[in-house]
Amino acid sequence: MEQKLNTREIVDLLENIDQLGYAREIIDKKIKDHYNQERILVWEVCDKGGFVTECFKGDEYLKAVEFLVDECKEVIKLYGKKDMKNSDNHNNMSFGIHPRYWLESEYNEYFEL
Repeated sequence: MEQKLNTREIVDLLENIDQLGYAREIIDKKIKDHYNQERILVWEVCDKGGFVTECFKGDEYLKAVEFLVDECKEVIKLYGKKDMKNSDNHNNMSFGIHPRYWLESEYNEYFEL
């Protein structure tokens, strides 16, 4: 079975300033490449606590709206229309759709492209 090293263990393997400097160059480039990626629009549907419950591609806004409507219908079923007049239950209907721009690598990973 292959044993994986954590970051600290890898750094501890570097024995001199030249190795550390070269490692820093490699890591700096990797970080720059990461942040220089294209950013792609994603619609995030969030629940009452602001937690993302589902994500949709930029061209799937209507699909996100349909999902949000279905979520709201479920809450109404759960609390009943009359009970929704209770101000405490209004918080349960605090859903939202928010645009976010994800890094291309995160987008591809999430949507399995």
